[in-house]
Amino acid sequence: MHKDFSKNCRRCKLWKHRTNVIFGKGSKYAKLVIVGEAPGRNEDECGRLFCGRCGEMVDELLKACGLTRKDVFISNACMCRPPNNRRPKNKELKACRPRLRKTLKNIGQAIIVLGKSATQSILKRDYIEWGRMYYKFGKPVVCLKHPGWLLRNPAYYTFYEAEFKQTVKSLLSVNNEVIKFLNKKRWKKRSEEHTSEL
Repeated sequence: MHKDFSKNCRRCKLWKHRTNVIFGKGSKYAKLVIVGEAPGRNEDECGRLFCGRCGEMVDELLKACGLTRKDVFISNACMCRPPNNRRPKNKELKACRPRLRKTLKNIGQAIIVLGKSATQSILKRDYIEWGRMYYKFGKPVVCLKHPGWLLRNPAYYTFYEAEFKQTVKSLLSVNNEVIKFLNKKRWKKRSEEHTSEL
């Protein structure tokens, strides 16, 4: 799915700092896609998504939902580590956006987005409500705080876990009829916009 983006990618300047390009991983038949922000130091060193303490937390959250990584597809909005683990810049997110859009269009029936940078890259909104259901690529999307936030705020873990479980349950319960209805609204809106331009 990501091999159109080479391990030698130089679409932005992050190639100068990275050790590895971190591709998305999981089942191409997964119903749920999870999108993080960008690799951190641990991910860049080990060459895979969500490792270290943050990765353990993601595994714990999935386990609480009766899932493992094999049941979902996980990716990042940015495939290379920004220096000093800073947030990826808009131009860096833009460089990875074609790859991310292809993933989100072709895999899964629902999307969980983790963190502000990933949310802005996907929804292109300056303001969002955490936990609210949005709609993109013909699929329901819910945005949550990045699990890394819990490393700084461990007292909120129980609350976050409950919200994560409810989010997964809500997204996977959105049936195909609802998705078809949303798609019809989407194409009707596009048709009206096109007509108004003629």
